[in-house]
Amino acid sequence: MERESETTKIFNENENKHFTQQVTVDEEIDEIKRELATRRRVYPNWIDTGKINEATADYRILILEKILIRLNEAACAESIQPKMF
Repeated sequence: MERESETTKIFNENENKHFTQQVTVDEEIDEIKRELATRRRVYPNWIDTGKINEATADYRILILEKILIRLNEAACAESIQPKMF
């Protein structure tokens, strides 16, 4: 029997979401953190094998870190805004 992959688990947990439902900022933050961890794990090997150069790897990580900062700021702003309804 094949083990369920992490991606499949996540998809199954969220399959009832519809395109009209908003993905939460916390979910966005979790996904960016996951992607950052993946890139930090694979980029060194990619650099060593010539698949990507170090400057490009650093730039791509920098972009994701900036996105993470903005998402954290958005999460903070959402948590301090008064509920209108």
